[in-house]
Amino acid sequence: MKKNFSLLIILSIILPFFTGCQKDEAGAAENKNLICVRHIQLDSKEKAEEVMKELKEGKTPFEKIAGKYSKCPSKVNGGRVEPFEKGTKDKKFEEAAFRLKINEISEPVETDLGWEIIERLPLPVPTPTPIPTQTPLPPPVRIRHILVEKKEEADEIIKELKEGKDFTELTLEKSACPSRKKGGDLGMIKYKSNLSGPVKEAAFKLKMNEISEPVKSEFGFHVIQRIEPDMKIEVHESEKIRIRHILVEKEEEAKELLRELKEGHDFSEVSVEKSLCPSKKLGGDLGMVSTGTLSKPLENVAFTLKIDEFSEPVKTEYGWHIMQRISPDLVIKLPPVEIKVSHILVVTEEEANKIEAELKKGGDFNKIAKEKSKCTTKNSGGNLGKIKRGDMAGPFEKAAFSLESGGISGPVHLTDGWHIIKRTE
Repeated sequence: MKKNFSLLIILSIILPFFTGCQKDEAGAAENKNLICVRHIQLDSKEKAEEVMKELKEGKTPFEKIAGKYSKCPSKVNGGRVEPFEKGTKDKKFEEAAFRLKINEISEPVETDLGWEIIERLPLPVPTPTPIPTQTPLPPPVRIRHILVEKKEEADEIIKELKEGKDFTELTLEKSACPSRKKGGDLGMIKYKSNLSGPVKEAAFKLKMNEISEPVKSEFGFHVIQRIEPDMKIEVHESEKIRIRHILVEKEEEAKELLRELKEGHDFSEVSVEKSLCPSKKLGGDLGMVSTGTLSKPLENVAFTLKIDEFSEPVKTEYGWHIMQRISPDLVIKLPPVEIKVSHILVVTEEEANKIEAELKKGGDFNKIAKEKSKCTTKNSGGNLGKIKRGDMAGPFEKAAFSLESGGISGPVHLTDGWHIIKRTE
């Protein structure tokens, strides 16, 4: 299943909380499969190790380091994630988290969303919603909301709503909560539900159709409206397009990759080699996306592209993206991440050229390797076994992975001499 990078990050933090609103609070605390953590999400192993070193120095609290470095929206909350159960998160993230003792911090862990540093926290003590004494509980209310990161954004949304802008349209355009797919509708909320405290408190104070002032919760700022229980919210089917992308850390790198793509380099291969997004395993393919599913900077550009057109580099909180709009029925040929190769190493270009000519005439690669290669692999016909991307020097790897099975490269120059490579798988 193809994954949308931005949507996956948001879903992993917000969705478990809102979908769990009907659970009993005390019961959740007693669940042995329930865990509470905070985390720092990073793009690379190198960056994770650098951040881990800073954590171990102990000069800066975990939550401040998360706020500074983490690529996850939870950084606004010091990296803290709402308590979750087994089977609701990325498998590798979950396994690492449940192995930790309370207050223990993991070493960097690679997951499908990046490199994670995780700290296990004690489960919060449930705080029951105060129940009025000698009075009946308030009846359930139905609300919809728009979730944004900053108060200024919430203030602007309220201004637009007062000017007559449609709530559903604004939700699809701006909300960071998965409920935007339903126009922000959170359904009927009971007084004893597990909905975030500030949101619930505001919801039960609203009159019918009244819109709240910005409400701050651990997830950001909410604009809430109480609506009729039988109100029908129509969310129009938006246009869907198919996008693939490459994510890198720096603008200069993005510009260089864009130049290569325009020169004809294979998008999937560049994505597998260079992209920091987990979608690189799919050649950068994000699948069919509609408005409201990509981060706003990406969406603003993606829907202006024609099929096969590349975007200029686009900056988001995760780095710099190059996008390409592709045909919905395009079959993407994924480049291999591991191949078997043999090689012949000689000292001079002249020797390499002679061997290349001999091979083109039908010479036996294994025999020539045993007779002429200067590498210790000569006794096995130059066999290097399996190599993965990143194992070898750039020119060697580029030549090797460009070969079809059985193909032989031209001479490749490295510091130790000239290589002729054969893909043997």
